[in-house]
Amino acid sequence: MKTKEEKLIERMVRKCMNHLKKKDYELGIKQRHVEEAIQCTRVVDKKGCAATYGGKKVIQINLSCNWLRHSGHDAEEKWLEEYPAYNKCPVIGGRYTKSLEEALWITVSHEVSHHVQRKFGPTCSWLKNTCRKPHGQGFKDIYSILRSQIVNPKLGAYKPKEKVS
Repeated sequence: MKTKEEKLIERMVRKCMNHLKKKDYELGIKQRHVEEAIQCTRVVDKKGCAATYGGKKVIQINLSCNWLRHSGHDAEEKWLEEYPAYNKCPVIGGRYTKSLEEALWITVSHEVSHHVQRKFGPTCSWLKNTCRKPHGQGFKDIYSILRSQIVNPKLGAYKPKEKVS
């Protein structure tokens, strides 16, 4: 029996992959690839290690990651940090999240982007020259599609991270 988090993450992976399946993106993703992505998704709860990643044959989401911790009331806004090279970007950078679901949308779309980058990038005309670096331009291009079209509209208006004094 799947947990509610596992079911939610499965829906998120499906939504991201179905969006990237559109012919406009020329990634060659078919329905079977959507199902394969769901099948290779693992949800773990490993305290003390990051263990959230995406690759050609795996998408792993660790529910114990610090950035996924929200209070039970889901009222407190928390900044979800992204990689320093693009953390300040309003499209793919860090964002304030108000719930586990919002934090999961960012995390799942990030890892699905790595999965697509590794699985489809080498054979895709617009990605094959930029898909090798883990957080390079190819990854950012895929991640930008998912964040701008699916994730960010769910998060509301972008607010830059407040400086702690």
